[in-house]
Amino acid sequence: MGRLPKKGVDYFPHDVFASLTPTLFTIQQEFGNDGYAFWFKLLEFIGMQKGLYADFSNEKDWRYFLSIARVDREVGEKVMTSLAELDAIDRELWQKHRVAWSDNFAERLASLYCRRGTPLPTKPEFEETVQDGETQQPKPADAKKTRKKKPTEKEEDDKVKYADYVSMTETEYKSLVERIGEPAAKKCVEVLDNYKGSTGKTYKNDYRAILNWVVDKVQKEHPQLFKKDFAPEGDGGNPFDDV
Repeated sequence: MGRLPKKGVDYFPHDVFASLTPTLFTIQQEFGNDGYAFWFKLLEFIGMQKGLYADFSNEKDWRYFLSIARVDREVGEKVMTSLAELDAIDRELWQKHRVAWSDNFAERLASLYCRRGTPLPTKPEFEETVQDGETQQPKPADAKKTRKKKPTEKEEDDKVKYADYVSMTETEYKSLVERIGEPAAKKCVEVLDNYKGSTGKTYKNDYRAILNWVVDKVQKEHPQLFKKDFAPEGDGGNPFDDV
């Protein structure tokens, strides 16, 4: 019997300097250790969900999470509001639908989903349904991906296709080559191209996606391709970084 598909993830990175990053430092200043614990318990809760987001529009689910976080309703609401204002979670999703989603948290798990061979969950999209003149509770739109702004014509003209599913500006590619060397750059393009082609995943910027997780994956698997003086930055799309 084959292995059952996982519902969410079993773990996620926790940087040793997390408490010093602007977003989490601010939360701690406002709410003390309760704010620190709340944030990581929220990420744990999100990580257990199939879609990598927490839907607290249901009162029962919200009360359950508050019991996990060990804070009262007033503190919980204030922390979530601050996280949304700091863009640690998506502001619109929280304010309109009481849904907690973090772009950076999801992106940081991209390499894990790549190894699984399954698509990385995308930001949930909601639709308002109207029936008999009444607006119903919004539900996540099925099989839809986040609406993204269309790039300008100039941005499209500047992009060069380096593979079927990977495009960058010449400046971005040259910067990548200078940073890691051309053999490693070509391998990174190949890895990202295979991942996007097999999963249907799209990125706002392929160059940033490569820096975010592909470089780390390729370096671990093909270290001989990299320049001898290459030193990884190790940011990995930190979900605690200020925006």
